[in-house]
Amino acid sequence: MNRQFNEKSNRSRHLLVVTGIAVLLWSGLEDNDALAVSALGSLLATAASMTLLDSQPFRAICRRLSPPKRMALSGASIGALASVATALLMLFKDLRHAHIFPDYPPEMMLATLERMPIWALAGGLAGIGIGLLLQLRQERLRAR
Repeated sequence: MNRQFNEKSNRSRHLLVVTGIAVLLWSGLEDNDALAVSALGSLLATAASMTLLDSQPFRAICRRLSPPKRMALSGASIGALASVATALLMLFKDLRHAHIFPDYPPEMMLATLERMPIWALAGGLAGIGIGLLLQLRQERLRAR
């Protein structure tokens, strides 16, 4: 099976590798900081979303969308996946370390999952803003 990869799929693959290395380095530390796991969850969500949106079915859908809609879709998917990825990373670390008192209690994981709609909305709105800026830039370049 001879399959050629474009530059975008290579970027998403490199981001997945960097994310995996960061998660492995983080999981060995005795740390229960919510900020670090949220940042790693967001990085993991970005890598997963880039890989998903770069797949063949989504590429066909995204070609028909304007830049603001495409970026809103990307931002909302990253925001929604960030909550799930953060909770899964918390669970992974709790299971890996197996302390009597977990680093991340179940209430903290549930609170992270409860924030999924807000994170998806924030990601979608940020995506719309970035998409509008990209569209404005493209229009200015065409006008020259």
